[in-house]
Amino acid sequence: MVKAQLPLIEELQTETWWTDVTPEMLESIRRQLRDLINFIDREEQAIVYTDFIDELEELEEVSVPTHQTGFSKQQYCKKVETYIRENQNHVAIARTKTQRTVNLL
Repeated sequence: MVKAQLPLIEELQTETWWTDVTPEMLESIRRQLRDLINFIDREEQAIVYTDFIDELEELEEVSVPTHQTGFSKQQYCKKVETYIRENQNHVAIARTKTQRTVNLL
């Protein structure tokens, strides 16, 4: 399994592969190599430190609405009340209306 992925692993160790890398490329590599994680010796695994600068593109300020569109509390209450009326014979709803507790034992 590792031998089959060895050319890819060697290619990933070069700086040229990492030039102009995209998130899609990284996802593809992740999927190709994820089964090899089981072969890493946990005790010999070295800590890797990275030092890079995150480059941002143009920033744009956007306004985010603070309320949900398409949601009406009154409409929701109507739907709940209708459901309860239509299912008033259901054991859970009947017990809730009469405030009886359920004996589980």
